[in-house]
Amino acid sequence: MKNMNDVDRVQEILKDRKQVDILNASLSSFGGRDVSSKVSRILKFLFIDELASEFSFYGKRLNKRPFSDLHLRTVIIDSIKHTTPGITNKDIEDSIKIWLKHALARQKKEIDRRRKRQEDEDFNRINN
Repeated sequence: MKNMNDVDRVQEILKDRKQVDILNASLSSFGGRDVSSKVSRILKFLFIDELASEFSFYGKRLNKRPFSDLHLRTVIIDSIKHTTPGITNKDIEDSIKIWLKHALARQKKEIDRRRKRQEDEDFNRINN
């Protein structure tokens, strides 16, 4: 998802239990060596960092939207629990909190990478 309109659309779609089951099955196929990597792979697939940086888990800080209110939260938890026996909701939620917390830093890092790549291309174009 790239913007809040996309999030709102997905929220609406996930009111249909059949759609929840389809997404759950899809997300359950994402691999990962541990809960943190599974959460990261799923959230990276679902959200661009620019959008993720507009959320915090409870929405208490900096006027961010609460991720905990999204239907996606439940789908993500269910899909990971399906493939990871013995894992708790708290374990998954803690990984989501950390991933959301670092979204802005990932976004800035990507911007810096793109700027550096562009500078290198410009330098090579001028000197070749």
